[in-house]
Amino acid sequence: MKAVTSHQGGEIIVYDPEIIDQIEDLSFDPAVLKQRGVVSGIAAGRDGSEALFFTYKQHKLIAKHYRRGGLFAPLLGDSYLWLGQARSRPQGEWNLLVKMRELGLPVPRPVACRVQRKGISYRGDMVMEQLEDCQTVGQLLQQDVLDESVWRAIGALIRRFHDAGVYHADLNANNIMRDTAGTLFVIDFDKGRLRDRRGGWQQHNLLRLRRSLDKLKGLHHPFHYRDSDWQFVDDGYNSGHSATTWSR
Repeated sequence: MKAVTSHQGGEIIVYDPEIIDQIEDLSFDPAVLKQRGVVSGIAAGRDGSEALFFTYKQHKLIAKHYRRGGLFAPLLGDSYLWLGQARSRPQGEWNLLVKMRELGLPVPRPVACRVQRKGISYRGDMVMEQLEDCQTVGQLLQQDVLDESVWRAIGALIRRFHDAGVYHADLNANNIMRDTAGTLFVIDFDKGRLRDRRGGWQQHNLLRLRRSLDKLKGLHHPFHYRDSDWQFVDDGYNSGHSATTWSR
């Protein structure tokens, strides 16, 4: 995948020239996008951030602003320590998405990422292609039960990522999506990375997903997740061995 880097003052933008022909035409600013009338929807994040669904020419895209969660969120908000472009969160997610797409893994296509440096800190943004006609597993379970085959496919999907050495920092039921054709995708790879396949991180990843299902079951009524469904995920994972190899 080709990428072009634009430098202007303290702003660095990396973008896909096959989609963005003039980077000056693309705005990362939610207020500007809303003013242009190109926003078709807004999704609220757990940290109070917003993801904007918008149209750029004929392309349907989604923009997100990087914002802290946890204990430091009230103090630091969307500010991160500058340790160089390569170690910034937008660049890290961009690089991982590009690598995963090269490996044939079902993830969104990155379109542009931006860092705005100010002294020893920076703010960041990412634009990706929308996954159309999709719902998260969490949304689907609020509507109806999922077939055994879907649960097995989820397990096999996670195994594909793990066999490629991909670690997802927040694998949960709202970061796995399914379209109307039944294709599964994984989203939101902020802080994700490639890891050595040795070690116990894969099981920690799976347990994080299981905990999210249990948590959502307590938050939503109805929520059509049963403890027995997890066995199908486990079966799909254990039978979904991929020939993909990973080495450092």
